[in-house]
Amino acid sequence: MFVATSLSIALDRAAAGLVSWLPVSLAVLGTLLLLVGGALMVAESRLSGYQINEEIHQGLSRLEDTR
Repeated sequence: MFVATSLSIALDRAAAGLVSWLPVSLAVLGTLLLLVGGALMVAESRLSGYQINEEIHQGLSRLEDTR
């Protein structure tokens, strides 16, 4: 996305400013994609934490059942 933004800056420069909206739009879109990606990473890390805790509780309950 950021490579496309850089190329669109060059295109805007070559087109004498006719597509000045394009680099700005691509930069905003890239920033929004980074934000969404960060939110998904947080959600995934929370899910993995819940799964690890569940596995620990299951292992402890199996250990207590064997005693």
